Amino acid sequence: MDSVKNFYHSFHKVTEDDFSKQGYLSKEQFLKSGDQLNKTGWKWKPSQSKYRQFSEESKQYLSCQATSQRRIKSMQTLQQVVNEDGFVETSWPEGEQDVLEQDIRQYSLSITYDDYYHSPRMWLSAVDIDNRPLSA
Repeated sequence: MDSVKNFYHSFHKVTEDDFSKQGYLSKEQFLKSGDQLNKTGWKWKPSQSKYRQFSEESKQYLSCQATSQRRIKSMQTLQQVVNEDGFVETSWPEGEQDVLEQDIRQYSLSITYDDYYHSPRMWLSAVDIDNRPLSA
């Protein structure tokens, strides 16, 4: 029964109401949301494939680059204090401010639209300073 349901949903035309009812996002909603993200540092990129294009050629997926000088493991040592306004302030413990250059990591985040699940799909890749993929 799930395969029939999945087959049906793969051809289902998503409407604006489907987001609140079923969590589906239409292609038009994805484009509008992407335009909003475009104002915050995300960039629209053209497709690298000629086979699957769902909108204008220059708006096929969103991409953002981020650089980090800290490993996620080291972020567990952050000190957090709630100030008088109720905001959480974070700081590194004394002596951990120095960052070695070999610890720098470059993250690439991409968001694509998934026609099958009618939702955005996020992709993450990361490399070290020598452009080698990060390992676990």
